[in-house]
Amino acid sequence: MVALRGTAKRLSSRTERAAHAAAKQELKIRDELADLPAGWFIHNSFTPHDDGSDDHYIDHLVVGPGGVFSIHLEHQPGARVWVSEHKVIINGRDTEDLREARFEARYAGGVLTEACGFTVTVQAVLVLIDAATVQTLSCPAEVHVRTQHDIRDWLCKQPIRLDADAARTVTECVRRVDTSPGDSSVGLLE
Repeated sequence: MVALRGTAKRLSSRTERAAHAAAKQELKIRDELADLPAGWFIHNSFTPHDDGSDDHYIDHLVVGPGGVFSIHLEHQPGARVWVSEHKVIINGRDTEDLREARFEARYAGGVLTEACGFTVTVQAVLVLIDAATVQTLSCPAEVHVRTQHDIRDWLCKQPIRLDADAARTVTECVRRVDTSPGDSSVGLLE
């Protein structure tokens, strides 16, 4: 009973409740990604390094038959979102979400290209979580914008871009260049 009161008290502020809800959604997305079919590899909390620093963080890096994807999560509970070719507007405010998603994908692609010894193209994916509405006016260049409801199915529907050997090689390179603490990968390669 004391633990329950402590939890209720801890989650009493709006900010704490929002953080708790966001964490639950992230775990749900992580579980959905872990449920991808055989041949896919998911690395959660990917922190690549190329210069010894740990300041570049990617929520999820996914490797599979459909390619390599850098997944950037944005929690926008109840927000009205407009997506266009050059920007994402949330509740009337311009955001840097597209720029951040592009940067993460390009950075990871550069690190993995160097590690693998061949060009690794990483596709940027921005996942909007809990937005009330998402209206796409035009598709952004270089960034796929999805919601938490369709990310797994969308990945499964991607055309084949990597054969099993290439996916396995990229996966090995991901493990080699990651500096995040612990083993946060889910290997689903055959």
